[in-house]
Amino acid sequence: LSIMREGSCVVVSSTVSAAWSKSTEAKFSERNIQFCDCPISGGSVRALNGEITIMASGEPKSLEYIDPILQAMGKEIHVI
Repeated sequence: LSIMREGSCVVVSSTVSAAWSKSTEAKFSERNIQFCDCPISGGSVRALNGEITIMASGEPKSLEYIDPILQAMGKEIHVI
């Protein structure tokens, strides 16, 4: 966290609890670092083909910032 630049965006695509995600987002926010929780589904073959499903959550400005990356990774993106 200490080496990240202000305005950076962290994207977590793992299975974590909502409580962990919220507390982690708060820590990053204190340092003006954006945070998005974006778990994925689809397996390695779909990932290699850019066809995974992404469940994205975060602040609207953060989701807009990472949208090109999500579009390249996934076929279905659900903002939750």
